[in-house]
Amino acid sequence: MAEITTQYFQRKRIGIVLSPKTFLEIQRIRSLCLLSGKKLADIPGITDFVNGIIVHFYHRLNIENLNQSTNPDLLLYIPNLKKYFAKVEIEKELDKNEYEDFIRALPEDVFIPNIETINENPASVDSEQLTEINIEIPPNPTSGESQQISLMLTEEMVIWARKINKLINDIFHNRVLYSLSDLVKTIVETVMSLQLGIAYPVEIYMAHLYNIEPKEFIKFYHGNPEIIMNDPEYRNLIRVLTDKPIVDGFVEIYEKLYDITNKLDILDNLDEMKKLLDEIDKIMDYNRLWSYVSDFNYKKALMGLATFRLTVSNGLDMSDINISLYHGGLESMFAKNPDLSKFLARERIYSYVLFFVNLLNFMNKVYTYASSTNK
Repeated sequence: MAEITTQYFQRKRIGIVLSPKTFLEIQRIRSLCLLSGKKLADIPGITDFVNGIIVHFYHRLNIENLNQSTNPDLLLYIPNLKKYFAKVEIEKELDKNEYEDFIRALPEDVFIPNIETINENPASVDSEQLTEINIEIPPNPTSGESQQISLMLTEEMVIWARKINKLINDIFHNRVLYSLSDLVKTIVETVMSLQLGIAYPVEIYMAHLYNIEPKEFIKFYHGNPEIIMNDPEYRNLIRVLTDKPIVDGFVEIYEKLYDITNKLDILDNLDEMKKLLDEIDKIMDYNRLWSYVSDFNYKKALMGLATFRLTVSNGLDMSDINISLYHGGLESMFAKNPDLSKFLARERIYSYVLFFVNLLNFMNKVYTYASSTNK
């Protein structure tokens, strides 16, 4: 066993060559985190960003693998595996005994599906309706020189990558060991593909509000309570409970918003949506919503996520936002459409629900963790 662990799970420095499009996408999302109102120094570094991608990808792929027979319509990554992973470089093909040793050396899965503490409406909140509106900007560049980045994968991150290796083997019915460099490169390019949604960018956004490493936030947020509640690794998160009174004050707003997302008559009525958004704006007193544990304002972060989600999904960047300020706001970046105002108001409501559901679930889980730790 020790031999297998040393051979397959040791700390490694790897170099990965990213396509220009993928590298620009990473840099675009990192820079758009500034919409939260946080400082430049708070943006996750490239290594932290990639580490988060690896953990996020494992989590998503594991859930899909567990649920693919019961929820085939909700699959996002599995249908794209062959497209992205069919040509990943193989380091070694393992025989049956070697593969059994490899699997035994892997730690137990740390994720289980569908752990939430309050209601969520994924069909609405995580919708991809943005494709219905045309944008008057050129596509992201896809030509030019590739970008090589060097990463040091800790033993922990090597294990996460190998766990993904094992999941892909399960799905493809293989017994191969992939090249770490090529595997990580493909994972990054897969998650950064816009067609696979913006779930990871949103997790990055929420994590950096509290200056938490993306991988740590994802591991904790989606982790099996039976495992994490007794894990001292997350004690540093207890500090965020200082903000719990502020976050608890958002429950009523969230419940009202969530109720609205199930009422199509309101979501098709611009005046009603504007009335609701104005009401929330008045309720949330900017001066009373500064975090005590990190340098951000909850109201600014809430509104920032709405713009963040819109810009990420549509390939916009900070320069596009800057230009739009001189042309009547973000609306100027979209082709004229009689339903544009309705569309933007609706997406703002969805983004608000997404912000509150992530925030409340995270805070409640930290509270449960702190309570279990004290016991």
